[in-house]
Amino acid sequence: MFDSSALLNKGLKKMKKVIFPMFIILFWIGTIAFLHLSLLEWINVTFLIGLISGLIATSVKIIHSGFLHLFMSGFKKLNMTMMPKSRSLQQVDEELESNEDIIQFKHNLSMMVYKVTLQFSILTISLSVIGLFVFYN
Repeated sequence: MFDSSALLNKGLKKMKKVIFPMFIILFWIGTIAFLHLSLLEWINVTFLIGLISGLIATSVKIIHSGFLHLFMSGFKKLNMTMMPKSRSLQQVDEELESNEDIIQFKHNLSMMVYKVTLQFSILTISLSVIGLFVFYN
């Protein structure tokens, strides 16, 4: 039996992988035309924005990996001693921390932010390197 919905979903996933990079490329080409940047200025801007988005992606991955969990839990305990919460607010916090739907949502959101910013960073830095090759040739 032919399953058209599975084929459609597979096609949409492949299309998303192509549309996002094309959008980024068109965006950066449009910045040259709209802002009237020279090639060297464009190279510098794309590199810095790519570097910043790479740092954001790296920060999201580090926070998501749990590497800073001990550090953040220490500050949370310090905050609790400085400004104690009421029992009802503590119960709500415990319920939110144990809610699987919210945990899954946070995980999916952080992975989406990581993937988008990493892809944006790689593509933007690649465009700046291509611009350097064009500038020096």
